[in-house]
Amino acid sequence: MLGRCSMIEVELWPIFHGLRIIKEKGTYAPILIELDSIIVVKFLNEGCPKENPCYSLVNHVVHMAGDNHNVECVHILWEANQVAYHFAKQGLSILEDILVFNSPPPWEHFVLFANSSNVIYARDF
Repeated sequence: MLGRCSMIEVELWPIFHGLRIIKEKGTYAPILIELDSIIVVKFLNEGCPKENPCYSLVNHVVHMAGDNHNVECVHILWEANQVAYHFAKQGLSILEDILVFNSPPPWEHFVLFANSSNVIYARDF
């Protein structure tokens, strides 16, 4: 069942669950979080006002990231975020609650190749 939430929460929940999964797997390699939301990057790097409805979730994410001292959160333009967009689009057809990939799925190979080659294409390509 899908609930209602803000766009900030839409960006924060996958980060929270991703960091939780990384922690459960015991992986402590450097983590780079790239977001096309300037406000979410600002909240994660500088803090969130207490009166903001996302305050608690931001603090949970920051605490989770604090367990791994090699976490960096940066802003990127949405055009550079094609891989994440494509995963999200494909995720609409996946029935599991959370699916962890140990290697890229076949449907993502072209997008990863285009991304590594700095090729930008329309989102619905």
